[in-house]
Amino acid sequence: FVTYIIFFFFSALPSLLTIMFADAHFAITSASVAGFIASPTNILNNPITNPLNAILVKMTLVYSIFATFLTAAIFYRIKKDIFIAFLKNIRPIQSLFHIGLVGIGIGLALIFGDGVFMPNPFSLLAIGILTVAVVIAWYSTVIFNDIVDIEIDKISNPTRPLVTRIISARVYNHIGIALGIISVIMVAFVSYHAAILIIFYHALSYLYSMPPLRLKRFPLIATLVAAIALFGIVIMAYSIVAREHSLHNFPVHIGLLLIVAYTISLPIKDIKDIAGDKKNHIYTLPVIFGEKVGRLLIASGIFISFGLSVFAFNDLAMLWPALLAGALCFWTLVGVRDKKFIFNAHNSVATVFVIVALYGVILAVSLFS
Repeated sequence: FVTYIIFFFFSALPSLLTIMFADAHFAITSASVAGFIASPTNILNNPITNPLNAILVKMTLVYSIFATFLTAAIFYRIKKDIFIAFLKNIRPIQSLFHIGLVGIGIGLALIFGDGVFMPNPFSLLAIGILTVAVVIAWYSTVIFNDIVDIEIDKISNPTRPLVTRIISARVYNHIGIALGIISVIMVAFVSYHAAILIIFYHALSYLYSMPPLRLKRFPLIATLVAAIALFGIVIMAYSIVAREHSLHNFPVHIGLLLIVAYTISLPIKDIKDIAGDKKNHIYTLPVIFGEKVGRLLIASGIFISFGLSVFAFNDLAMLWPALLAGALCFWTLVGVRDKKFIFNAHNSVATVFVIVALYGVILAVSLFS
């Protein structure tokens, strides 16, 4: 019965979409459905004029997003305990951060790349698919990192799925591979050339986490590689929206700012793993200099990044917001009360993320205005 409902729903989707978005709504005919689904459109700066291509592109986007959630529902139904363990391990701050990278890329394309965003349902759907694909890609890298970091997580993160043995390393690895492939396919649905950049992200993430190189063992080199991988997501989103999907007008100085800012700010995630990293010879900044000095170095880097953003975007109106946001982040990381840090490692990351996000919104409003 459920299978029948699923097939009926997928078969009826073109009609349902026409009811939802076409002008006629319930007074539709088969011609109305064909006209809506096959009509020429512009999806993220991709003009589609051929009716057959319009049908293929539109329905591929629609079916892919529904198939993603359907797969998740089936996973929940078959392996509820593993699915819940996955949800608990999703790390919302990092997920939102990766979604923010997509937003940064799109914003830069609209400002500097002559990008045009037509707010039609299928463009919005394409952005949704892109963000879901990026989160899936990130979670794929998390799985591989968890597999090789299991000894560290036994000390620093005892609730991770592998540590609690709710899932085997073999199955976990297969899921990571599957999610990586799915993320590439989903990005290719939106833009096939952008799929190359998500593969680039996976490649650098693999070098960062996995042996034999396992670059996360080396301070600064590790965060530089991670920063370049994250910048790849920004470039991917930019190339999808920019005119002719070209990087010709990409602001190099802003790209350098992002790489520098990510490089000197990413060690904030290592504060909570000091004990595990130290025991397993992972030499992050907090391990080398200790938590107190490590926090000070990271806080200083974040403050400098805020200051540099004013000059990179050539927007002096943002000077005081940048100084205020930088000072709040600095205090969040180094603030002490009764000889203890006011914010623990997890709260520090969350608070800094909120401050950066708010500053990003203010900066975006300033630039677009």
